[in-house]
This record gives sequence, structure tokens and C-alpha cells, in this order.
Amino acid sequence: MDSVYSINIERAVLSSVLFNPEEIEDILGIVSAKDFYLPAHQKIFAVMEQLHHADMPIDEEFIRKRVNSKEVD
Repeated sequence: MDSVYSINIERAVLSSVLFNPEEIEDILGIVSAKDFYLPAHQKIFAVMEQLHHADMPIDEEFIRKRVNSKEVD
């Protein structure tokens, strides 16, 4: 079976976490970084997950710094 993906849905999930970071716990129970089609979206979601597990704010500045660094798996 072919994979089905929607870039718009991926963007909506990322936006949801960015604007409502308290929701990430629920989202992590359903979605993981590997579920995203675009590599950039995978990286952003992985950073959001790392920030969450490190008890750091999930905000644009922290995300940008981590995405642009080598700290993402």
C-alpha cells in the first residue's frame, strides 16, 4: 500500500504544537517524527519532542536554534 500524506495536515500539526505546546503530550501518543513525509517537518517535530522531554519551552526561537544546529537526531 502506498503512503498517504498531506503537507497541509503536517503543517497544521506543527502549528498546533507551536501555538499550544501543552498539547504535545497528547500528540506524541499518536504521531512521531517519522510519520511526517517532508524531512524538514520530521526535523521540526523531532526538535519539538526534544524540547518537551528537556522541559524547555517549545517556541520558535528554541526550535530555530536546534533545527539549525547538529543536535537533532
